[in-house]
Amino acid sequence: MVKRTTKIDRMLFRMILKSKSQFLAVVVILIVGIAIFTAMSMTAINMRHTVESYYEENKFADLFIKTGAVSAKEIERLESIVGVKNVTGRISTDVPMITEDPNERVNIRLVTYAEDSEELCRSTLIEGKNRGLSDKEVLLIQQFAEARDLHPGDSIILQINGARYELKIAGVVANPEYIYLMENAQAMMPDNDNFGVCYVSENFGRQAAGFSGSYNEFVFSFQNGAD
Repeated sequence: MVKRTTKIDRMLFRMILKSKSQFLAVVVILIVGIAIFTAMSMTAINMRHTVESYYEENKFADLFIKTGAVSAKEIERLESIVGVKNVTGRISTDVPMITEDPNERVNIRLVTYAEDSEELCRSTLIEGKNRGLSDKEVLLIQQFAEARDLHPGDSIILQINGARYELKIAGVVANPEYIYLMENAQAMMPDNDNFGVCYVSENFGRQAAGFSGSYNEFVFSFQNGAD
């Protein structure tokens, strides 16, 4: 059965015929809008998936706690807490970096790391090497390295507890903890020229910072469904 067109339908068709260019423009706008919405939605999904994968692969921690010197033996007790999946202890301290300009203020966050597959907040190597490092080698965060044009093989001088240490850059890394490189909560904007992060061996960190057999920072990951 053929449906008969109504008077309103005929009026609509006549209006479209009389204003073909406007009708075509509206159709084009609708098509472009739908295309942009679809593209942006797919981009958002892909970006969310990429971020989640990056955090998961690098074992980004759920909780960060900075303390005074606490014995490394406390890690076993902390891991026994219901809901806690993994705990990594480390030494973290801010120290000045010595540059050619005596009036320049550059701070480096010295963070110890262990070559352990279960370590939380693992770094991704961008350039150089990140395995088999000596106590005189460091891994430098990518943003700071790029801002100051530093590369593997270059050296930096740090002043730790009154002593100066010349350390060789073994590798440049990215870390999920410092995607947005901020020195502290009071900083308004990143200052990649004057604040950086470098990762050193536990042995060097303990000796230089004076934390024998202890840590001053713990990072936690939780089990799924933990309160």
